[in-house]
Amino acid sequence: MEAKTDVLQKLPFRLIVNHPGQADATMELAWCLDKEMIQLLQGKRIRNPYLLIVVAEIHRTYPYHKEISRSFIPLSQGLKYIEFPRPGKFAIAATIIWSKKYDRLRKDAERSLASNLFCRFGRGYSLELVNGYSDSVFSFEELNASKEVASLSDTEHEQQLAVVKIHINVSADLFAKEPPRWLWWWVNLWRENTPRNECFWRRRFFVAFIIQPPCVALWILLKAIICLVGSAFLFFIGRRYISLKPIIHPFYLGIDEISDASDDDDNYYTSTKIDGTKRPVFWRILITPGYWLLAAILNFGSLLLIPSQQLLGAIIGIPIFMIGIALLSLIIKKVGASKKWREGNERRQKKRAAKKERRIARETQQLQQHYEKNLTPLACDNGGPKEASLNALPSTHQTFHLRFLALKKKVCKPFAR
Repeated sequence: MEAKTDVLQKLPFRLIVNHPGQADATMELAWCLDKEMIQLLQGKRIRNPYLLIVVAEIHRTYPYHKEISRSFIPLSQGLKYIEFPRPGKFAIAATIIWSKKYDRLRKDAERSLASNLFCRFGRGYSLELVNGYSDSVFSFEELNASKEVASLSDTEHEQQLAVVKIHINVSADLFAKEPPRWLWWWVNLWRENTPRNECFWRRRFFVAFIIQPPCVALWILLKAIICLVGSAFLFFIGRRYISLKPIIHPFYLGIDEISDASDDDDNYYTSTKIDGTKRPVFWRILITPGYWLLAAILNFGSLLLIPSQQLLGAIIGIPIFMIGIALLSLIIKKVGASKKWREGNERRQKKRAAKKERRIARETQQLQQHYEKNLTPLACDNGGPKEASLNALPSTHQTFHLRFLALKKKVCKPFAR
């Protein structure tokens, strides 16, 4: 069957996907830019523009949309691999963003964007981009109000042109098949999360059958010893209802389940006094926290002991330091009033202005070269990608990182989660 490619939207950029009606579990998403958009970004002197991609799951049974992932990647990359967590219908929105304050250096820009876009609030993000109960699915109003993140909706373009949206259907047949239940349990033993794809599974499989068996055997032995010692101790202090089931079922029962957690008198072996009252057979072992309270008081008090010499030095030195600062500022003010100093200051200002002009010219030339090398080849009318594949990108954009991701897509199918 011949591959079908759909190119969606027109301005300010186009998202390109293969088989939008039936996408792979790991989908290739490419984009090309409009020439006017490239000129707009260059005119604003944006050094490090990024493409923000937000993926949301559209539920079929009830009208609620859940954000699956968000990421931002350099706009010059031209290609992104999106891994879906489960089969179903998904919506993807993308817009061009950059850092308002730290656009000069790429690392600073990425750190600033990540601190704002990925800041957590409860189970979600503090910056909400998905409207769970709206038909439009996405909402980028909070992105416009951000003090750190700038987007195309802040520029001359309207928001409906700044955000490009597509819908994707993912079939269950395109995900990796899960192994038998017993093997899945053994490989994921003591793991909080299940493996996302087959590559994670292979790494855990190697650990599960090479390193994990002796560790599990040692853990079972230590747990059995602790349970036996704990049971003997509880029996010594007269505890009833002691159970050795944690030794028989080490993977399902904890050490604390060797006895009932309650501390009632009925859980202890008791003897009856002459007056008919009951008392435990053995005295209960109590550990008082008095020592720890006393140690905390002593340690805190030691911090408050300041040597008298340091205290005296601070009392005398701080006024002397302030007087010295005042005299120095007075001397600088008198020297600055002289005519000779003013003339020298004017020459220095002229040199700084000329140096600034040369720096701006050099940065403008570097910025133009950057756009001609990295963004102009992605223009839709200048040989940009026509399909979502690595080979469709210009040869200069086929980096080692993208080649690695293309290979990973072939050998690492994701599991449905």
